[in-house]
Amino acid sequence: MAPPRPPRPSSQANQPFVPKPFPPPALRGVPEEYIVSQLHRLAPNYWNRPETADCTIIVPCDVARRKTAQPPDPDPLTTGPFSDQNRARSTRDSEPKSNTRRMVLKLHQDYLSAQSTFMRGLLSGTSPLDLSTSSSSSAASALPSISESTPRQPTSPLAAGAFPIHPSRHPRVLPSSSSHHPVVFLPVPDAISLPHLIHYLYFGSFDYMEECLHRGIITWQGIVRNVEFFGMRLELKASLGRYYRQWLKPTARQEISTPDLPMEDSEGEEDSSGSQSEASSGSAASAGRKKPHS
Repeated sequence: MAPPRPPRPSSQANQPFVPKPFPPPALRGVPEEYIVSQLHRLAPNYWNRPETADCTIIVPCDVARRKTAQPPDPDPLTTGPFSDQNRARSTRDSEPKSNTRRMVLKLHQDYLSAQSTFMRGLLSGTSPLDLSTSSSSSAASALPSISESTPRQPTSPLAAGAFPIHPSRHPRVLPSSSSHHPVVFLPVPDAISLPHLIHYLYFGSFDYMEECLHRGIITWQGIVRNVEFFGMRLELKASLGRYYRQWLKPTARQEISTPDLPMEDSEGEEDSSGSQSEASSGSAASAGRKKPHS
């Protein structure tokens, strides 16, 4: 498959954004799984080359961020689209505090559209509040007819009311976009885990996300909210489901954290029951010995 295209010349900088359908016409009929696998294979060529990015994502973040554990070493989130972000963060630390900060990420549209139904709709020119219909009717009333007429067409989680937010914080393509480089204002449910989700979009591996979950850098609930918000593919949902069953489900957590306690308790019970049985047998024996004299 063709790799993500480099940005167009600056002569198109002031032209309005041209929506980009996915898959592009050249890939019509190609299985989506194959497209995604090729994107993951090419990820090292584009992760560290933000100059080839054709999309800018602006994510507002709360200033009050929880303290996190030490990240893995080496940490991939100090490279690629996050290398400039880390330098910008050190600059902002010396600036006066404001109510919000923001992440500005240079990304590639193909990685977003191929694996997120929400971003696919947004970058193809559809309103994030109504990704499945062009009618002006409410999303709630439109959902049944949509599922009947086009069952495979995704519905925006915003339209479904899953993430009620103020209209000023709705995701949208900003006027500063150029014809082939959209600038997207993108508030998300959990900004802390968004970089880990972006790393997954590029490389398709759950290992780094799992390690950060173990270390307490991100939360399972936070990443799941982002996954639902973006409309991610089933592979990631399955990995998160396995993680929950293995590490977070109450019965699994008890078995993993205290595997020897039942054995220790049972041994104690056996000892106590053994001594009780010995005492009772001894009492019975002595009672038996005393019975003839009674």
